[in-house]
Amino acid sequence: MIATAVPRTPLTCAVETALRAPSVHNTQPWRWRIGSAAVQLHADPLRHLPATDPGRRDLLISCGTALHHLRVALAGAGSAAEVLRMPDPEDRDHLAAVHPVPGPPDPELVALAPAIAERRTDRRRLSRRPVPGDLLATLVGRAAAQGALLVPVVDEGRRDRLLATMAEAAVLQRAVPGYAAELQQWTHRYAQARDGVPAAAVAPQPTGTAM
Repeated sequence: MIATAVPRTPLTCAVETALRAPSVHNTQPWRWRIGSAAVQLHADPLRHLPATDPGRRDLLISCGTALHHLRVALAGAGSAAEVLRMPDPEDRDHLAAVHPVPGPPDPELVALAPAIAERRTDRRRLSRRPVPGDLLATLVGRAAAQGALLVPVVDEGRRDRLLATMAEAAVLQRAVPGYAAELQQWTHRYAQARDGVPAAAVAPQPTGTAM
């Protein structure tokens, strides 16, 4: 959501593009403050999912994705940007301040800009085909460039343990008070909703599996 109504400026247009970022259950848990020379990104506590995401990790990842989209949008518009993360130690919801700065934008961000309008979340089950090693290496490098650590799980034993852990976590999460209500609220939105996951976008259960 855009927190303040302002004229359409390059910063406003970049924020509008950043709104296409994916987020947990498409809750869009961010607020933007657009000034004449900077954009402030805040977490929106009213869109936090306390049962699904008690530690706010999914909320922060969602906002981080929106921040990345903003940087890409600015680069696509020809603007370099300086990002100050967590600029106010007294306000944990103030996640970033983004200032356009003189100079050429990052060419890798420029190259990503056209993809924002084409990006879609695919909720279908993944195939069992192995991911090529060169693609994994590329993904690891792209993550590192953003300050993140991506660890491919390719060993069969480790993958089995990870799958078992995820299955156990799913069972435990379903028993958390309020989780089912949050899931229902955000995956069964009304027809014209601009947030949440429409029921039509939820992939059906594979034939023969339990609900």
